Amino acid sequence: MPDPEVPEAQRIWLRPPLNEIVRETARHFGVEEDALLRQGKGRGNLPRAVAMALCRSPGGYPLKDIAQVLQVGNYASVSAAARRLAVRLQEDGNLQQQVEQLEKRLFG
Repeated sequence: MPDPEVPEAQRIWLRPPLNEIVRETARHFGVEEDALLRQGKGRGNLPRAVAMALCRSPGGYPLKDIAQVLQVGNYASVSAAARRLAVRLQEDGNLQQQVEQLEKRLFG
């Protein structure tokens, strides 16, 4: 049981499974789940980048697990995608609102 004095621990304890994060992200962006599993230069697949970022934080999943579920060749690509998304979120308020809504739905 998570320590009640550490809210982050409780949040991780209640996190949705990786496949649910992927499924809900695909649904939110109106794409098939398979679209999030397609490899290639991730810069053009915004829903895939969002799923990776949500799985990492606030999801708290290890990079290796995220890479496996999203069929990423190198787990370091997950961190790179999350960093690129963070920059994009700072520049795009509408996208930031969408991601916040999705995060709230998934993580409460």
